Amino acid sequence: MKLPGLLLLMVLASRGCVPAGGHQDVIRIVYSEETRGSRYEVVAQPGSLEVTKGGLDPGTQKRALAPGQWESLLQEVGAIGSVDLETLQTITSESAADRAAMARLEVGRASGNSQTGYFDAGNPPAPIRPLVSKLLELADSVE
Repeated sequence: MKLPGLLLLMVLASRGCVPAGGHQDVIRIVYSEETRGSRYEVVAQPGSLEVTKGGLDPGTQKRALAPGQWESLLQEVGAIGSVDLETLQTITSESAADRAAMARLEVGRASGNSQTGYFDAGNPPAPIRPLVSKLLELADSVE
């Protein structure tokens, strides 16, 4: 009786942690905002978070990203579900009037990247809002 339990424990331990929802193929998540002469970008990857801001001479800051923080981002990617980022309806009413920066979200996978169309910074589409909020919250800890 001990042997099957021990074998099961060994198999589970060797598999490691697999994010819920099967999003282990996500290799990076990028949020960017652009306006005339200014750029803000947050790049999250397993183990690191990089924030770039500025205009002609942008500065970049980088810090370690804890495994739990990366897992929480993957959970938000999983919560998006079957929404196709490429065809997600986005709103750009403020940026069209030159009042808001244009933003976009990209999810990089081993099989390829998918990204949203541009939307007004500060007003992401509802399906991606929690993921964008989590990325910006983590980025605030870098600055």
